Amino acid sequence: MQTPRNVSTLLLSETRHRIAWYILIVLLATVTEMVHSQTPPLLFGLPIEGTIGTDVFIINHVDHDQRDSAVLDVMCSWQTYDGHRGTDFALRSFRSMDSGVHVLAAARGKVVAIVDTLPDRNKAVDRSLGFGNYIAIEHPEGYVTYYAHNRRGSALVSLNSIVNKGQRIALVGSSGTSEDPHLHFEVWRVVDPFAGSCSPDANHWVTPPQYQTDYRLIDCDVTTWPPSLDTLRERPPTATSVTVADTVITFWALQQMVQTSDRLGVRWRTPTNETWFSFEMDAGRTSTYYYWWSWIRRPQEAGDWTVEYLRNGEVVASRAFNVLPTSGVANKGDATAIRMTVFGDVLRCEVDRTCQIRTFDTAGNLLNIHTLDAGIHAVMLPANAAVAIEVVAGNVVLARTVAITQALGR
Repeated sequence: MQTPRNVSTLLLSETRHRIAWYILIVLLATVTEMVHSQTPPLLFGLPIEGTIGTDVFIINHVDHDQRDSAVLDVMCSWQTYDGHRGTDFALRSFRSMDSGVHVLAAARGKVVAIVDTLPDRNKAVDRSLGFGNYIAIEHPEGYVTYYAHNRRGSALVSLNSIVNKGQRIALVGSSGTSEDPHLHFEVWRVVDPFAGSCSPDANHWVTPPQYQTDYRLIDCDVTTWPPSLDTLRERPPTATSVTVADTVITFWALQQMVQTSDRLGVRWRTPTNETWFSFEMDAGRTSTYYYWWSWIRRPQEAGDWTVEYLRNGEVVASRAFNVLPTSGVANKGDATAIRMTVFGDVLRCEVDRTCQIRTFDTAGNLLNIHTLDAGIHAVMLPANAAVAIEVVAGNVVLARTVAITQALGR
C-alpha cells in the first residue's frame, strides 16, 4: 500500500521540478548563445561584375552617425551621406551602364522580393523613389541582402528561386533615388559589410575591397558636345578633330577623393606649345564622385592642340586634338550651304552638293550612313535617342550637330 503524502510534500516536489526545468532552459539558451557567438559571420562576394578601382568605384559607405546632418563612415571619415544604410558601387558613365554590367548575388540564398518595372536612367535625386527596381535575397544565417537601382526589365531570377554566390541576378541601372548608374548594396540585420574603427560589425567580405583614400582620376576626355552635366554623364564621343562647324571644345574629368581645398585647373596649348588660355578654381567640397569641366570657343589657329588637366599645380592628364583649317571647308566656310533641323526623330537636311549624313550614338558608334544628292531630304533617326550627326563631303566634315530625338505620334 502506498503511503499517502501531505500537501506540503507535493508542493515541494513540484517546485523542485519547475526549478530543474528552468535551469535546463537557461543552460540550453546559454549554450545556444555561445554557439551563435562563435559562428563566423556570413561572408559576401562582390555584388557586381568588374574590378574595383578600374570598372567599378565605391563612392558611399554606411553612415554610422545616428545624428541628423552628421556623417561617419566605417573608418570615421566622410565617404557616406546622412542616413545611408548601404554601400554604393558606381560605374564611370551611362555608356558603361549601356554595355551591360551585371549585379551578382553576394551569397547563396532565396529570392524573396523583386521589383523590375520602374522607370530607369534617372539623373536627379528624388528621395520618394527609394530603391527603384531591386531584388532581395534571404540567407539561411538570418541576413537579407538588397540590390537596388537596377535597370528596368533586367531581372534574371524569379521569386522564391535559390541563387548561388556570384550568380547574375540583374543589370546595373539608375532607377529610384539615383542620379548616376550604380548599385546600392544593403545588408539587413542592418550590417556594414566593412570592418573599421567606427563600425561595430565584423568584416563580412570574402576579400574586403580596399577603402579608398587617395585621389583617383576615373575618366577624362575632350568633346565638342554641349558642356552640361547630363551630357558628361553619358560619356560623350571623343573629339579627335575639330571642324569649323564646331563652336565649343570641352575638357571634362570625373574623379574620386576630391578634397575641398584641391585646386583644379586646365591649360590649353597651341600647336607651338604656347599657353593659349588657362583656368583654375578650388574644388569647394569633398567628393567621391566629382565632375569637373571647362570649355573654350573653337580657336582659329589650325593644327594639333593640347589640353592639360592640373590638380594642385601638377598635370594629371592631357589630351590632344586637331583643329582643322577653315580653308578646308567647301564654299570657303559658307555655313548657309548646309541646313539641318530635327523634328521628332526626322532630320530635315538641305545640302548644295553630294554628301553623306552619318549618325552616331552616345558611345561614338556609327549607326547609319545616308548618301544624298544636292537638295532637301528627310532622314529617319533612331527614336528617343541622343545622336551626333555629321555631314561629310569626301574627307571633309561640313557640319556637325547633336540631337535628342523623340518619337512623335507613335
